[in-house]
Amino acid sequence: ANGVAFDAPTETYLPTMAEGVCDISPYYDMEDIVPQDVKDAVEQAKQDIMSGALEVPYVEDQVVSD
Repeated sequence: ANGVAFDAPTETYLPTMAEGVCDISPYYDMEDIVPQDVKDAVEQAKQDIMSGALEVPYVEDQVVSD
């Protein structure tokens, strides 16, 4: 704004569920179709991610389509 270049950080920032930045999408119309044991497992995994007990790795590999 004042003619000086902005010295932005160059590190990649990856927002995570553990930070509260993202969440699992609701089931919407599939609420009655998804079995309760699956919902319970998803909720447990979410809690484990939030607590740090389950770490979701970041894979930087480029996806290549056929």
